[in-house]
Amino acid sequence: MFKLPYLPAAMFSVLFLFGLTAAAQSESSDEKTGLILELVALLKTEEQMKDSTNAYLESFEASTPEIIKRMSDGMTGLSATERTKLEERTRVMMTNVSKEFRVRISREVDYKSFIREQIVPIYERAFTISEIRDLIAFYKTPTGQKSIDSMPTVLREALAAASKHLEPQFLKIVDEIVTEELGKLGQQEN
Repeated sequence: MFKLPYLPAAMFSVLFLFGLTAAAQSESSDEKTGLILELVALLKTEEQMKDSTNAYLESFEASTPEIIKRMSDGMTGLSATERTKLEERTRVMMTNVSKEFRVRISREVDYKSFIREQIVPIYERAFTISEIRDLIAFYKTPTGQKSIDSMPTVLREALAAASKHLEPQFLKIVDEIVTEELGKLGQQEN
């Protein structure tokens, strides 16, 4: 029969084992975090994020003239001179916004903190320690390094292709939806 004096010893044993498990998990978590930080450094994640932002901005800037043209074409009651002035003022404004956005991003966005606070937990949930080790091993190979180094160019070209080939389709769909919604508004007013 279980005696009361043995209860503290049993509780101590359970707590001791729980403490060992927690310490092992913490150690495992610290190891995993360290491996993830090694992986994101190897992947040049901070540089890639900056390149991605730049590629997005370049794509946006390239599509700005079309966006401005579509906007001004949708405005009725403007003379050709007024339309040209509006387009030019909007173009200057968008250029200024883009330039200032680039300056502020470089000054105000802390990619390192973002990586540690947001990206690392995503990797922690998505991959085991073994898988992270496998990824590190792959990205240390010549093929892995080439994929890392090529990614900004691939992304930039993919965004340019999307802008050229998909954006017209997207804009057509948006135009159709806006026209439909404006038609519904006109029907509701009657």
